[in-house]
Amino acid sequence: MSAYEDAEAFIRLVRASSQVANIAGSCDEDLIARAEAQLGLSLPPTYREFLRQLGECDVAGEEFYGVWARDGERDVLFGAVRMTLEARRTSAMPDSLIAFMFDGMGGMYALDTASLNEEGEAPVVLWEPGGSVPGSILEHAADSFGEFALSRTKRALAALQ
Repeated sequence: MSAYEDAEAFIRLVRASSQVANIAGSCDEDLIARAEAQLGLSLPPTYREFLRQLGECDVAGEEFYGVWARDGERDVLFGAVRMTLEARRTSAMPDSLIAFMFDGMGGMYALDTASLNEEGEAPVVLWEPGGSVPGSILEHAADSFGEFALSRTKRALAALQ
């Protein structure tokens, strides 16, 4: 499957798993544009689609951070934006990474926008604050957000059965 097909399958799977999924709600284009401005990066297509359709979600214990703002505080963005900016500040995470999920052991899964493929998709890598250093080779987790999210969600749902 293509990265986009993986993302669409992930989104359908989350929606079909309402008994074990929480969906925060979709992001509009203005919120996505503000997230890109604050991060100084363009978001890869499958992550943008996730934001547009789900906003942020957790499914069967897998929490995928999106982008959101509190009512009345639209200039302060939370979720992946805050997570990324904090990791850049505290762990020297490269500016080309966009963190979107904790790994449960102190690391963060991130989109590596410095390594975009021909479709504009960023591979998912693991950044480990205190262990990873800028310029080091990071553990490759998937070729795109769509592939990563679909795989993690299928595994988490299978573990519940």
